[in-house]
Amino acid sequence: MTTRKSTTEQAKDVQQELDSLKGQVAELMEILKEKGESEATDIQGDIQAQFAKYEEKIKQQLSHLNDIGAENIDKVGAQVQEKPVTSLLVAFGVGYLMSKTLARK
Repeated sequence: MTTRKSTTEQAKDVQQELDSLKGQVAELMEILKEKGESEATDIQGDIQAQFAKYEEKIKQQLSHLNDIGAENIDKVGAQVQEKPVTSLLVAFGVGYLMSKTLARK
């Protein structure tokens, strides 16, 4: 059984990977200064490959999050269709509580 990471955990993972990538780019820039132009082309290719890899990973995660959001919207829609009166009462109750909470501040 596989467990899915929460949206927050996925966002943290992506942020950590991006932070790591920033550090790697900074290190590569230092190497560029030291090694010269001949190795710069190789390093640039590595950087582009890493960016492409992370870009694809981010696209996949965003697509996955979009799918989860669409599934949840469909579930809510189905519940509203099954029990419209209950849904209306719940929406009214939530709205009332929010208005009372916001009115206090």
